[in-house]
Amino acid sequence: MDRHGQRDRRITGTFGTETISVPRARVENKDGKVREWRSKALPRYQRLTKRAEALIASVYLSGTNTRRVKRALFALFKGAVSKDVVCRAWRKVKVDWDAWCARTWPTRTSCA
Repeated sequence: MDRHGQRDRRITGTFGTETISVPRARVENKDGKVREWRSKALPRYQRLTKRAEALIASVYLSGTNTRRVKRALFALFKGAVSKDVVCRAWRKVKVDWDAWCARTWPTRTSCA
């Protein structure tokens, strides 16, 4: 971490793992309090792109376990996907999956 205005972050996507520099700054709120600036494009603790999370979750949903997902995606992510990463990616999309499973189906009316 650089003390003079930036820090390095590693992010993994379908393009592989890259290190990017995220600027650091302090901003003043309307009430005069100073806080650290946060990127909306790259939220805190995000290490995977949305596309990578979706890919991991879709492979997991195909009926395999976390270790097999890791092996299946090893070449694409150059080994950056562990079984823990698979679990975290699945937990992020599980809310959407549960909502999809719980949706109500429209009833069909017959044309008699």
